[in-house]
Amino acid sequence: MRFTAIQSYNYGLEYIDYIKENGGKHTPELAEKFSKDWAEKMDWPSYGDTEYVYRVNQYRKNLIK
Repeated sequence: MRFTAIQSYNYGLEYIDYIKENGGKHTPELAEKFSKDWAEKMDWPSYGDTEYVYRVNQYRKNLIK
């Protein structure tokens, strides 16, 4: 659930519902699909950062060192 919460900070609360409806666990594939779906829905070239959760975790690990 932690990854879902972090990624939803980037994508918005709709991402939490999307994850609940699609297995209940954040995966890179679901993040990609959500991004593509919302980019199409908004008629934008892209939506959010599909790697956001991993970037935040890397940043956090670097702070703890």
